[in-house]
Amino acid sequence: MLLANENFGNVAVENGLTFRTLISREQTDALLGNPNNWHPIKSAQHGARWMVGVIDQTYEISAQAITDPETVILNYPAVFAGKLIHELQGLSLIHI
Repeated sequence: MLLANENFGNVAVENGLTFRTLISREQTDALLGNPNNWHPIKSAQHGARWMVGVIDQTYEISAQAITDPETVILNYPAVFAGKLIHELQGLSLIHI
């Protein structure tokens, strides 16, 4: 199963993966489309503010989707839901 932003849905399904949307296209665009995201100083603050708005959503979707205790989470470090599930459920975590 792949949990990712909506942009990856078609590619996942075309390659035989079950897909769940963690973040909508609009939410992704709000992060990546903002010039502050690409600013060397403002990007950290912009990203943190954006993550505060989606952390509950991404955690809930992830927690509902991950039911197998043998699951290994491959997670980009800035996506905090994977880290939370790792800590709360004891699942294996690999940062990519």
